[in-house]
Parts: sequence; structure tokens; C-alpha cells
Amino acid sequence: MSKIKQEPKIQTKSKVDFLDNLNGNYKELIAFILILLPILMLYLPYQIDNVRPLGSDYLASVGQTHQWNEFQKQTGEQVLWNPNIFMGEPIYSRITPKIISFDTLFTLLDSVFYWVFWYFLLGGIGFYALLRYKKIDWYIAVIATIVFLLLPDWQALVGTGHNSKLRAIMILPSFILSFTYFFDKKTWLSAGIFAFFFAMLNRTHHFQIVFYGIMILFVVFIYPTIKMLFEKKYKDFGLLIAQFSVALILTFLTAAQPLFTTNEYSKYSTRGGNALEMDKTSTEQKTSGVSFDYATMWSFSPNEIMDFFIPHFSGGLSNELYDGEKYPQLKGREIPTYWGDKPSNGNYATVGITLFIFAIFGVYYYKKSKFVIGLAIFVLFSILLSFGKNFPSFYELFFNYLPYFSKFRAPSMILNVTFIAILLLSGFGLQGLIKNYKKEDLKFISAIVGLAILSLVYIFIGYESFQFSTLREQQNYDANTLNALKEIRIELLLADLNKIMIFTLGIAAAIFLFIFNKIDKILFVLLVLVISVLEISNISIKAYNQISLQNPDKLEESAFQPTHITNYLKNSKTVEKYRAIVIGNDFTSNYYAYFYPLITGYSAIKMQAIQDIFEHSLFKGSDETRINWNLINMLSGKWIILNQQLPDTNFTLRAVDQARKELLYENPNALPKAYFTKNLVVVKSEKEVVANINKPNFSADSVVYATNQPNNLSFSGKGNVAISEYTPNLVKIITDSDENQLLVLAEMYYPKGWIAKVNGKETEILKVNHLLRAIQVPKGKNEIEFSFEPESYRTATSLVWIGNLGTILLIAVGFFFQMKSKGK
Repeated sequence: MSKIKQEPKIQTKSKVDFLDNLNGNYKELIAFILILLPILMLYLPYQIDNVRPLGSDYLASVGQTHQWNEFQKQTGEQVLWNPNIFMGEPIYSRITPKIISFDTLFTLLDSVFYWVFWYFLLGGIGFYALLRYKKIDWYIAVIATIVFLLLPDWQALVGTGHNSKLRAIMILPSFILSFTYFFDKKTWLSAGIFAFFFAMLNRTHHFQIVFYGIMILFVVFIYPTIKMLFEKKYKDFGLLIAQFSVALILTFLTAAQPLFTTNEYSKYSTRGGNALEMDKTSTEQKTSGVSFDYATMWSFSPNEIMDFFIPHFSGGLSNELYDGEKYPQLKGREIPTYWGDKPSNGNYATVGITLFIFAIFGVYYYKKSKFVIGLAIFVLFSILLSFGKNFPSFYELFFNYLPYFSKFRAPSMILNVTFIAILLLSGFGLQGLIKNYKKEDLKFISAIVGLAILSLVYIFIGYESFQFSTLREQQNYDANTLNALKEIRIELLLADLNKIMIFTLGIAAAIFLFIFNKIDKILFVLLVLVISVLEISNISIKAYNQISLQNPDKLEESAFQPTHITNYLKNSKTVEKYRAIVIGNDFTSNYYAYFYPLITGYSAIKMQAIQDIFEHSLFKGSDETRINWNLINMLSGKWIILNQQLPDTNFTLRAVDQARKELLYENPNALPKAYFTKNLVVVKSEKEVVANINKPNFSADSVVYATNQPNNLSFSGKGNVAISEYTPNLVKIITDSDENQLLVLAEMYYPKGWIAKVNGKETEILKVNHLLRAIQVPKGKNEIEFSFEPESYRTATSLVWIGNLGTILLIAVGFFFQMKSKGK
């Protein structure tokens, strides 16, 4: 009888020890405590000192929402339209209904502990659980998870107030885990869990990260899915598709509010691809998104790849607090340190060299794992995609042909997900080295470690050939200033190199001592933990220290202190009738919106029509200021805030802010928010509309222009117009005239949700002058009402609850039958 040939067993490197022998419950408890420690280290001081980040995006949000938040508190009415910036903008797409979900729970727990803490905890648990699910030992999963939590990129998000992006990133590990579990098990319970986390990810409203999350799943699981068909596992494939379809339907229902309403609004926003081009054919029209140049401004450069390991290889942040020794007189002052290819840089795109080495080991040891190879392919793919305009032939394939891709900005953002994939791979690499090392692996390991060390040595030797400045700096700075900047940047680079070399030599020594049996597994694991955490925390703490903090109770008080200008605006009691426009340093700030409605302001995704006016009309005036005063009159710009004196004597100086170096002028020619006009002239295109607005003799109370009306119309323009009620969702107007008239409401035209009624009867809202509303009113005394009632929001809110309860029910039923099956 022939002997059955058995496959040789892989010899493990280490003996069984207490790390492996620990009771399962103790393992997970210790892991939880170790994961909790860095989160507490970072955010317990926030709680103890009662401080919160004073980020630019946070302040912009406070300024934008203050007025309508106060209205909402007083009336209990849900505000769906914000009239305080850009002459009004829809906000219903951002209002997420509270449902049974972690995001709702974390909102409630924010009063107990800062919400960022809870999301980091979710991110850490999800990351750890994903590695454990993939059979990575608990102590290895802990190391990768701690480094994930300490990535300096996350501190940049906390500091600037990119809250939706941070939430999305911290949900990603659980999202990937839930799909992996679903793909493996193909049960209704797993489908429900996947739907739960997919909906939660969508509810963050950060659809670019959502898109990248879907992308990583596609890259990792496309081959296993196709393989099912090749192996004729039609039953498994059919079950997968059926359950996935149900999960997708439940996801779309639960996330209906952000998905459907954002899709509705985006068509009219700067992401909608409908930008007005006065001189050329728009790329945006081709792609139905933002222009290629705009979308790729923040592209990662191949020259900055070493930033993954050396945070100041390209200078670091755009502005950093100097803590070097070369210029002691500059200590504590902000210095422009970044000299890379992006317009500016607000984060350290650093993952650390220690675990990156182990990530390469992960691909080597688990090259037969579809999950690992999928992650590796995604890392390479995402890095190439992050190059954006620096690799246009590759990026344009997705920009021009992949649905919705052209709506996204900042190709470098995908690196946030790249780092997650790298750290997941590092868990496999560390486990592979510990459990699967063989003598023939020595050459490969030596080559990777040697290459890392030689790369650092090469930079040590050749750094003097680096530019250390941008072309713009060379043009704008004198020789002494430029030389000082270069020396500071060199100082920062060398300080990094010294530290990174120590960490690299340290991990190299640990690896070789372990594989040559000079240290045991426990000491090796401890060394990897210490070295990797020290390396990444050294960078993360630097990012952490850049965050401006303030007591939340005093946050608004300190950031939005009243001035002579804001006090004058408040006392003018003209909020319901006029607006202010800020020209100069605060053009894209919401500081004044905190106190008074603006024509200008800041929003990540504003209406395209107002952007068109800013680009093609606002500074097309004929006088020495180049400001189009006719346009400002049309938009009810009664108050002009700027950094210099106006030469025109028609404007009256009303207030001066010495601290902000700004002046407030009164514009006597501004039209009120509601007025009659004499003529409606039909033209062929919006381009022609804007060209007419830019003419020196244009006056909105004499003529308005439209493109979608059959005939020109004429009116006397005589009569009385008065706003009787003005709230975010409602404008009531009383008119009185002897003839039929055309009423112009100087509010942003938006075709979705606004309903106009004259004496209770609905009437058509016309789009005039590219961005304003107008209606025809009969002679006599009329009560006119503009109300914002977007049907999509009402419908989506109902669907959200259907999807949420359906998901919870699917999980509950799936769990019941799974337990019942196990009982048998």
C-alpha cells in the first residue's frame, strides 16, 4: 500500500509563550486597553482642560450657521435654506435625520466625552477586529492599530475641523470588515451588518471618502467574485448578488437623505459641471463635474513619496511653529516650511518606515492571499491616482469616464485610504516574519531593510542638491529671506533624517536579532511596538501641537468678537432689506455672516451661479476699483467691507475696525431685496446675460435678462414693495401697484423646493440676471409668499427610517436564525 504524501509543515519561528497562551478574553481585554491608551493620551486633555480645536473649517461653519441656528432654537422650525451667505444657499442636503446608528449615539455621548474620542475608538476597534478576523495574532493587530490611530493625518483633520472626513475615515475599517465578513459568510445577518456600516459611512456626507472606500472593496474583491463564476459556483454567486442587492437597497434607503438630496443639489453647485465659461468651451461640461485643473490642484507629486517616511522631506506643513536651533530669535513663530508642488499643505502625509517595511513583508509572505494581494494592488493603484495632474494620462481615464469621479477635488486625499491599506499589510508582514520565516527568506529581508537604509543614506549625501524653495518664493522673497527659509528647511529635514535613521537601524537590528535567534518573540514584539509607536508618535505629536485649542464656552466669543463694524450693522436694523459684501482679506470668510447676511462667504460646495458672478462679473467694473457696482446694487449690497478707502465720494464711511484693518462703507445706490423692474429682455444664453450685467449703464431696476422665456416683457416699475416677513425658509412680501408688474427678489435662484404664491395661488418663478428670482404680479394689493419646501428632503427623511428599521430587522432576524441553526 502506497504511503500518502503529506505536504511539509511550515515550521514556526517561535515557541508557544504567554502571548499565545493567554485566555481569549484576557487577550481582547488587554488589546482594548492598549488601543484605548493612545486615544486617551490625545483627547483626555481636551476633556480635563475643557478645550476644543479652533479649526478654520469649524469657524467657517459657526459663522455660516449662527443666525439660522438662533432662529431654529427660538422657533423649533427646521431650517432648510441658509440666507446668510452667497445670497442664500440650500442646506437641506446636510441635515441628517437621527436614526438608530452609532453616529446618533456619538452625538448624544458628546456631552460625556468629545465626539472625536468616540470615532477614534470606533476606528481603532474596527481596525483591530479586521486584522483579528483575518487571523492576525492579537498582539500584532494591536501594534498596527495603535499606529493607525496615531497617524498624523488625523490630527490635521481634527485641527482644521474636517469633521465629516474624519468620521468617514474612522468608519472605513468597520466598513471593510463588514463587507469581508459578508463576502465570506453570505448570510442575511452579515448582509444586514454590511448595510448598517455602509449607510453609516454615507451619512458622513463625505462622498469622496465613500467613493475610495468602495474602490478598495472593488480592487480587493473583484478577483474572488469573478473566480466564483469561473469555478461555476453559481449558487454562491447568486446568493451573494441577492443578499448584496438587499443590503444595497437598505443602504440607499437609510442614507437616502444625504444621497438623494446631495445628488439633487450638486447639479447646481460648483461640483455640478455647469460652470459658465465666457471665453472657451468648459471641460466641466464634458465631465459633469469640476474642471480638471480645479479638481487636481492638490495632486500628490512623485517627488513627495519620501514624505511617507520623512515628514519634512518636502517641508512639512505650509506654516509651522519653528522649534529649531539655527534661528533662536524665530522660535515659536510660524514659518512657511512647505516647498512641494501643491498650492499649500495642511498635513504630514506620513505612515512611517517601520511598518512600511513590514507591509512589504506582508505581500511576500502572503502572496497567495487574495485579500493581501488586493490590498497591495490598491496601494500601488491609489498612489498612482493620487498623482492627479502629475500623471494626467492615468487620472483622466477616471476623471472623464468614471461616473461622479469628476466631482471630487484633491487627488492626494486618497492617500488617507492608502495608509490604512499599508498598515493592514504590515500586520500580515509582522505575522509572516514571526510565524513563517525560513532561511531562504534572508536575502529578501536583507534587500528590503538594506534598501530602506541606503535610501536614507542617499538623502543624507545628496540633500544639498534639493531646491528647498518654490518658483513663487524665488520671485517674491529677497535673497536673505530665501536663504534663511532654505536653511530652516534643511534643518528640519536633517532633524527628521537623524530620527528616522535611528528608528530604521533599530527595527533592522530587531529583525536580524530575532531571525538569528538572539532575542525571543516577546522581546521582538515589544521592540517593534516601541519603535513603531515612537516613530509615528514623534510626528503625530508635532501635528497635535499645531492644533489651536480654545474653551468651547468661549470659542465663539473669542473668534466672533463684535467690532465697530458688526455693531453698526446690527444697529442699522436692515437685515431683512439689505446685505453686506466683503472685499479683500475676508472675501472667503464667514466672520461677518455670524452677524449679518452676506453676498460673499465660504462654503465647500457653493452654488455655481454665484461662483460665475464672482469670476466673470464682480471685478469687471469700469472705475479704478474695478468693482462692478451695478452688480452689487442688484444684489442689495448696501454695506461694503474692505481693506482700503473708496475713492468714490458717493459712499459714506460708517465704521472702522482698527484690529482687522477694515472699513465699512454705506452704498446709497443698493436696491432692496425685493423691488419692481421695468423690462424683461430675453437673450440667447447665460453668457449673454452676464455680459449685459457687466455693461456700465446696467441697472437692475430698469432691466433684467432671462434665457428661458418666450417674449420680452415691459412694465412701468411703479408701485410699493415691502417685505413683511423674512425667515430662512419663508419670505413674505406685500405689493401695491396700479398695473401688472415684475417683482425681483434678490435671493439666489434655485429651481428645487422654492414655491411662490400670489394671494395663495402658485405662480412660476423666473430665473433672471443669471442668479435672481422674479415673478409676475397683478395690479392692486397682493400678498406674495416664497416658501422653501423641498419634496426630496421630506421623501428622503421618510425613506431613511424605512431603511434603518429594515436594516435593524434584517440583523435581528439573521441573528435569530443563526443562533437557532447553531442550537441544532
